Amino acid sequence: MKIIAALCMLIDHIGLVFFPWEIRLRLIGRLAMPIFAYGVARGAIYTSSLKRYMKKMLLFSFMSEVPFWLMIYEENGKVFDLLRLNVGFTFYLALSVICLLKRSGFVETSERQIEGYKRYMLLGASLGLMVVAELLRSDYGSYGVLMVLMNYLFLSRIQKAQLAEMAIGYCCLTFLFYYQNMALCLLQMAGVLAYGIIYATQRYSEKKLSRFFYWFYPVHMIVIVIIKEWIG
Repeated sequence: MKIIAALCMLIDHIGLVFFPWEIRLRLIGRLAMPIFAYGVARGAIYTSSLKRYMKKMLLFSFMSEVPFWLMIYEENGKVFDLLRLNVGFTFYLALSVICLLKRSGFVETSERQIEGYKRYMLLGASLGLMVVAELLRSDYGSYGVLMVLMNYLFLSRIQKAQLAEMAIGYCCLTFLFYYQNMALCLLQMAGVLAYGIIYATQRYSEKKLSRFFYWFYPVHMIVIVIIKEWIG
């Protein structure tokens, strides 16, 4: 599942840097984010330590930031945009929201729940993190945070993950964020096909490849930048 997502992401970034006019490459790339968001949500549920998982995600995010800046530099016609953060920070913020919601008891948890007004303060803080994602201009922003959260809620509340409902939720979320630009909305809607890939591949274990995916993201961006500079 994640191997397919990594390949789709690679194709998307090749199109972004080398062939920005080629819409078919971008369509393929739309499959990557829903699969990765699903994987992060599953990780949040099945990890033995959510805090350790968050630390690992934060380290991955900082490790990937310079390669991300360099790729955006090539995309923007050799103009740096240092005010953008890679998708790892979006996933970290999503995990932070999940952590706060678990602590407050708004999602199912075995942890001791906080009662009273503090509970709603934690809910407010989790909503605030979605605003932070927009202010920090992390990749996919609050849309990406909500995508992970949606998958998490479906996976944690339904014994057998109902991917059809997830796909409908994805379409609704996408329309909510992109309805003002229908061309972009339809492009992003192509990502709904990712749930078919998830359904077909979810029974295969990828634990042995977990470290590979943390390295693939920054390394493939560096390779793309080097090739772009080499060919001029």
